[in-house]
Amino acid sequence: MTEAAEEPRQIETGTTTDQVTRDTMDAALKELDKLQHLTSDLPSTNKNKTPAIQESLNSLLLTLHVQKKRFEAGFASEADLETLVKTVESKKKEIDERQKEIYNSLARYGKALDKVCKVFWCYQFRPGSWVNQ
Repeated sequence: MTEAAEEPRQIETGTTTDQVTRDTMDAALKELDKLQHLTSDLPSTNKNKTPAIQESLNSLLLTLHVQKKRFEAGFASEADLETLVKTVESKKKEIDERQKEIYNSLARYGKALDKVCKVFWCYQFRPGSWVNQ
């Protein structure tokens, strides 16, 4: 091996390519963790602005089943129907907000991953690097 391969190359700022690669990889992994948390079926925590999609859907299904039984038994009124419409609209809004959070997290993860790839390709395959020798 050559000396250049054994010693990390210095970047203009004084940090090594290994440190830059490690930092960008850490950022990508952090975004991946956030994305996994947002898309998991686990109950949502207080950190999240909206409940998990599965929670919203389960709540909506329960409400629909209860109201169906009430309508079949003849105990439902027009006010119950209006409440049901509002509930469906609010659950739809919750799901849309959660999907927006997931989409934004996925976009941030993609950008972080692009940086990792860019750093890897820029510093590993530039002319004069040990990979090209």
